[in-house]
Amino acid sequence: SLSLDVLPFDGPWQTLTYASAQLLPLQPGMVPVFEIEINAIKATTIDISLRKSSKAYNYTPDVLLSERQIDLKKGVQRITLNFKAMLDQAGYVFLCFHQNPEVEIKCSNTRITGLVTVFNKQNKAVSNYGRQEPDPEIGFDTFEFWTPERRPKGHNIAMTITPSLSCFEVSNLFNGFYRPLVQPNAWVANFDDPFPELRLKWSSPKNIHKILLSFDTDFDHPMETSIWSHAERVMPFVVNDYRVFDEGNHVIYEQKGNHQTRNEIYFEPPVETTELTFRFVRPLENVPVSVFGVDIN
Repeated sequence: SLSLDVLPFDGPWQTLTYASAQLLPLQPGMVPVFEIEINAIKATTIDISLRKSSKAYNYTPDVLLSERQIDLKKGVQRITLNFKAMLDQAGYVFLCFHQNPEVEIKCSNTRITGLVTVFNKQNKAVSNYGRQEPDPEIGFDTFEFWTPERRPKGHNIAMTITPSLSCFEVSNLFNGFYRPLVQPNAWVANFDDPFPELRLKWSSPKNIHKILLSFDTDFDHPMETSIWSHAERVMPFVVNDYRVFDEGNHVIYEQKGNHQTRNEIYFEPPVETTELTFRFVRPLENVPVSVFGVDIN
């Protein structure tokens, strides 16, 4: 399983025309130390804050955990961020880089299930003016809008993470959640493995009538309409090709060119086996294999 200690410094530079934030799924305890790369067009300062939502399942950064103002010299430089902040529960935090058009931040070409960047910017087409401030008497909340950008933009922010994030474990396959919520809720394979395997074993033979696999078709980046332009024909996180083997290493099912969230596989007659092995093919060079759920009946 993926233990995330780096988002490689191989992507484009992102100008902080708008405040930008990396959402990171963290566990209770001390917040990791981050190292990022900044390019200052001239000597200036940058404001960086660590925030979270007042409700773990919300995604607006209304609670400030810690903040830093850092002096920058002209040119490219690495910055270490040790906020020395504690989390009392698991959830997503926002590592926020506030607006400064004289500053660029290095991004990564790596895309991973459960990670996304968001931006505090305006989109008048959907009545997003950066912040909602209604009359308090009507009962609506005041909050900022932090929203993703459509691909091919919206790169993750390049960084090292110490200690690494270990929230992509195989146990996520059986927790009943099939999309990111307080945590990614996905098993994500080691990034260096182009053909990862998942093996299920039983102590006695089991009759398999149906297998349900749940993949990541990126519900946070919907294809709203064919009128919009899209960077790809298939969501980059979804597994396209895989095979299923029984205990004798016989292929009992093969899928090629998948683009669906749910793959329902039926066996008639049922397959009797003490073991199932799933062999996946990594969809893209910069995207590790991920699966939200495996249900066996």
